Amino acid sequence: MNNYDFVFYKNTFINREIAFILDKEYEFIDNVDEFNGKKKLFISDLKYLSDVKKLKRHKDYFLMEDLYDYFDKIDEEDANGTRDLEKINEIPINELTLTQMLVKVLYSKPRDINCKILEEEANIDVYGDVWGCCPTWTGKTFGNITSKDVYNNYTERMLKLSSMNKTFCFCFLNMCKNYDKPYLKKFNENIELKSLKIPKQLTLSIDRTCNLKCKSCRNEFYKASIIESFHSFEIVSKLKEIGWLNNSCLLMAGQGEVFFSPTYLKILKDPSITGDTIKIMSNGTLFTENKWKLLENKFKNIYVAISIDASSKDVYTKLRRGNFDVLLKNLEMLGEKRKEGKIVSYQFNFVVQKDNISDMPNFIKLAKRFNVDIVKFTKLNDWGTTSLEEYEENSLLTDDDCISRELYEMFKYPEFKDKIVDISDFSTYIENSKKKYERKTS
Repeated sequence: MNNYDFVFYKNTFINREIAFILDKEYEFIDNVDEFNGKKKLFISDLKYLSDVKKLKRHKDYFLMEDLYDYFDKIDEEDANGTRDLEKINEIPINELTLTQMLVKVLYSKPRDINCKILEEEANIDVYGDVWGCCPTWTGKTFGNITSKDVYNNYTERMLKLSSMNKTFCFCFLNMCKNYDKPYLKKFNENIELKSLKIPKQLTLSIDRTCNLKCKSCRNEFYKASIIESFHSFEIVSKLKEIGWLNNSCLLMAGQGEVFFSPTYLKILKDPSITGDTIKIMSNGTLFTENKWKLLENKFKNIYVAISIDASSKDVYTKLRRGNFDVLLKNLEMLGEKRKEGKIVSYQFNFVVQKDNISDMPNFIKLAKRFNVDIVKFTKLNDWGTTSLEEYEENSLLTDDDCISRELYEMFKYPEFKDKIVDISDFSTYIENSKKKYERKTS
């Protein structure tokens, strides 16, 4: 027993969750007489209090209230003060204190969702903040990359636990395709609670510099200032120092264009940065043979995803404002690399919107022409580049979680039955629309 940091009275899943958050070794006892008093005894459920009255005068145990007080002291201020789950659920996720996060993660209902992104990945933004998932889908950072133990702190472990115990209580589920999954009746208490010290996948979103100004993303061209570039170089240096760049699967890039950003090019040209796997997300217009050479002798496994949003020159020029002929030449080159087995997976991305819906079937045909493995259709996100009214019109999504009749009918085309097509982003909307548009009439 002396080898453990905690002794828990009664074997409950909530005790193991607490041990995970505190990052402590533990064991359970079922009988108070087994407790030797050399370690702190933790009692998470007050119903057990009458069983341990003899310990009270010795102060050899503590309760959940003591743990709440402990986290309150860690926070510089407890502005909200509440420890009631119903009230906590009304507080914006980014404003939650550690105590409120603890209550939320321990007592929220688990959901029938299979996702390990929070447990296994990290996303670094332009400020150096470390997110467990895309900031669009989660509301709390692990901390900043310059912080000590950014991937091993209380906030990080609470966020990860919300995935392990399947509550997903810090995620914006309405933004995620999993949001409609029902609550689980019973959670598997035998699940292993274990945290990684280095993320399996590292998404770099540290530079917004891009050579295009796609209508769905931004209104103007953006190039990082000298100060911004210097800051992103500092982030890269820190990532090298802690070993993430060489030991994580790299996903470049969540922001900006990989082959236009000085920061991302610096990483690709650095001979000391090598790894097993890299995933390139690009608009493809600068992805030439010379750029390919930056990858092929540096990484064992190369995945490529190209965001295009069109299959015709006119639509591409309108939405992405790039050179379609140059893009096609690069796509052909990459298709040959896939055919030769130099690319593990080749993916085309298509953000569905009002102005490109007619291009969707031909986009699948275009992808097959270039040996593409996956054609992914995704819904339009609101990045604030248009008014709310324009966004709602362009997105083809309706207030009742359906899609427009035109898009619903489009998904019936035979091209969308092809095994390479991924429309999972719309699965819930399609099901809802089926009930709406194919309702039986008596």
